[in-house]
Amino acid sequence: GDGQHDPAEIPRFLDAAERTGADLIVGNRMNDLSGMPLIRRWTNQLMSWQIGSLCGQNLPDSQCGYRLVRRELIPLLMKCSTGFDFETETLLLACREGYRVTFVPIRTIYRDETSKIRPVRDTIRYFKLMARYQKKRGKRRVRGRI
Repeated sequence: GDGQHDPAEIPRFLDAAERTGADLIVGNRMNDLSGMPLIRRWTNQLMSWQIGSLCGQNLPDSQCGYRLVRRELIPLLMKCSTGFDFETETLLLACREGYRVTFVPIRTIYRDETSKIRPVRDTIRYFKLMARYQKKRGKRRVRGRI
């Protein structure tokens, strides 16, 4: 939507969906960090580690918004927050409900745009969300596929 992701990479997502059977495919910008601002890189790495700990799996880029979602997962994701914590909550919900998540390497187009993140407000929202899911940690399901 903001020009940060290349639509030509959509076939990578479709291939990963077919090859892995994953329900949620997320772009992974962490293979090429050359253009990523340092504070964004550190924040993403810390958040990915924290969120991955709650999800019980490695999440290399939890904050990438370039995603492919299977239709069956959409009703669950409609329960998510609407702010910058949406990326986090989709992963937490999908993992808790037993959906399969995978990542595909992508490149990101960084320009001189100003971030729309509001550091104090969005950090507080992130910690509240994490606390809420920390309480729900033991309620993880395993979803089988036929």
